[in-house]
Amino acid sequence: MSHNHVAQTFDLSKGQHSLKVISRDINARLDKLLLTTNPNYVPSGKEDSPSAIDANYRFDHWAGDIVGNSNPVDIQMSSDKEVYAYFVVTEDFITPPTSVVDLKPG
Repeated sequence: MSHNHVAQTFDLSKGQHSLKVISRDINARLDKLLLTTNPNYVPSGKEDSPSAIDANYRFDHWAGDIVGNSNPVDIQMSSDKEVYAYFVVTEDFITPPTSVVDLKPG
């Protein structure tokens, strides 16, 4: 975990409270954070598709005014909130095949 952090404050236009979300790793992106006031919103599945810049990070857990590792999470905005999003570095391992079947010269 880096000692740096990225802070983004979101000012919801409906209501009087602010939500500050802080990423605890400078390289993990929060630009895909989705806030909605629609309680019936259903994600399409395209919102969280990884890109090359954040492919080596995955969300791990929340801290602050929200705790746990559920993602997505509902936030009841009854007061100002400060939430920390923790990410971990991932390593993608590719398992090579153990044998080649039916290989013919081309």
